[in-house]
Amino acid sequence: MIVYATTDDVAAAPGGTVSDDTTAYLEFASDIVRRATMNDLYPTDKDSLPTTDFIKQAMLDATVTQVITWQQLGVTLADLYGGAASVKVTPIETMIGSGRIMRDPGTLSKRDKARVELTKSLCSRSYIILRNINMASSGVELW
Repeated sequence: MIVYATTDDVAAAPGGTVSDDTTAYLEFASDIVRRATMNDLYPTDKDSLPTTDFIKQAMLDATVTQVITWQQLGVTLADLYGGAASVKVTPIETMIGSGRIMRDPGTLSKRDKARVELTKSLCSRSYIILRNINMASSGVELW
């Protein structure tokens, strides 16, 4: 498995915290960075790691940023292994006048939608880091 950053990199980053699961988070994040850059051409060593310093740094930064974003949103390893299946949806009741309305129980909060989306794609900051060096060409761009 190709991993672009270490637990020391996460610990050194602003907002980064290291736990027993950090290595697993780095593996997941590296996989997402690798998928986003799969169509990009860059020199690699025998282990398929980039050899150009600025590319190596950008991939490290994007990986660490992805992990920190997951930490800040509360994305768990269960979320990463199971995606949307591990997000609990609870109905919300709203009072309108004298009537009571239940919000659709299939509706996720914005935070939970972000958590689900980030289990399979780059966060916007990681995407920007890679796009700034003309990488992540296989990533989806919304205009």
